[in-house]
Amino acid sequence: MVKIGPRGPGTEDERKAAEYIARELKRMGYNVEWQSFKTTRDNLYLLPLQVAVLLCFSASISLKYGGLFNILALLLSILGLSLFLLEVSGVPIETSFMPKYQSQNVFTRFDNNGKKLIIVSAHYDTQRASILFHPKLVDYLGVVSKVIFVCFLIVPIGILLSVFNIHSIAEVFLRAGLLLQLLLLF
Repeated sequence: MVKIGPRGPGTEDERKAAEYIARELKRMGYNVEWQSFKTTRDNLYLLPLQVAVLLCFSASISLKYGGLFNILALLLSILGLSLFLLEVSGVPIETSFMPKYQSQNVFTRFDNNGKKLIIVSAHYDTQRASILFHPKLVDYLGVVSKVIFVCFLIVPIGILLSVFNIHSIAEVFLRAGLLLQLLLLF
């Protein structure tokens, strides 16, 4: 499959890889099934990107306009946090606003012939690499995701402080939150 090249979700090369796997499984005598579904591309990056953009927008509204605009900013920031929490909770609700592309799973059914079963599972799509998946950081992904969530929380806290007219501390939170969101975008 290396000959096929990068196989992002919903791409032509991912479909070619699925067809190759299906052909090989059939050649080995398996009954192959194909399950189609829609997906976004670069799944690992889209939701945090969407949340960070919403939070940057919310912080900017609060810093620039304040007053009643803080309510709008607060609602937008809560929307962003809600999308993030829904996604990580495993609740089957689509949280991405990004375009969807056709993808597929390739699998076989078990034969009830009394023999021992061996289950093989693998991803044949590929994602873009990032520093998060560096071998030295993989063991800390849980901690990293919690740090990102705390970074996400700074903006709504800043907006709430602004709503309650604690402007000097609110501005520190909002500027720090805006900076952290921009850093998360890159």
